[in-house]
Amino acid sequence: MAILGYSTYFHDNAKPRTQKVMKPFLSYVDYVTRQLGNRVSFYEIWNEWDLEAPKDRQLALDYVRLVQKTAPVIRKNTRNAIGPQAKILAGAVTPGGMDSGFADPLIESGALDLVDGLSVHPYAHCAANDGNTPEAWVRWLAGYEQHIRQKTGRAVPIYLTETGWPSHQGACGKSETTQALYMARLYFLARTVPNVKGMWWYDLYNDGPDRRDQEHNFGLLNEDLSPKPAYTMMKAIAPVVRDFTYDVQASTRSSPLSKYS
Repeated sequence: MAILGYSTYFHDNAKPRTQKVMKPFLSYVDYVTRQLGNRVSFYEIWNEWDLEAPKDRQLALDYVRLVQKTAPVIRKNTRNAIGPQAKILAGAVTPGGMDSGFADPLIESGALDLVDGLSVHPYAHCAANDGNTPEAWVRWLAGYEQHIRQKTGRAVPIYLTETGWPSHQGACGKSETTQALYMARLYFLARTVPNVKGMWWYDLYNDGPDRRDQEHNFGLLNEDLSPKPAYTMMKAIAPVVRDFTYDVQASTRSSPLSKYS
């Protein structure tokens, strides 16, 4: 997946919310997508655009404009390129944006029809009101998927392009063993949500050695690339996640993972 962003000091360190910054950004998108073509499977338009103000309506509308201008450039450069057609994703919506309807203007404007799916970043490790468990996570995710489906009147492919659970010592952290167990539950539970088409774990290896720093401890591997329990767990569950599908008719309310076929 290629993420198309970000700001640069060559253009005011600003998001492309004005024509002055939008024009060079689109030139960058044109160059990158001409070079890569369909050698990547996904292009994601920006990353967590809503991070600083998920409830800001104007920020959301500016993102709509970005998608409306960026998606056609990507499509033009990949339509006739060699290889399977790359998918275009919009959103990269943060948890705050998921809860506040950041993606709704994409739907209302028709911009979501220009892309192949909606991407979200459903982190729940710091969720309040007992929301920080895999089971609470999947209820939240299922409710969000239902909201998007009702808003659009159709099944929208949803991609979890970033999610994870940190193993740091402190608020919102879990042990490395619990991180591994939660990861397995997240992957299996995600398969029970209609229209979830992909899931990316954040991240591959720890960003640093400080066991009290949350941002240092999301990895499957330690910072020296030695495996954590989550890495061993990922190797164990990967064939099941890849090869099996959830049988909704055979499931029960008490056992949402009761049968795979």
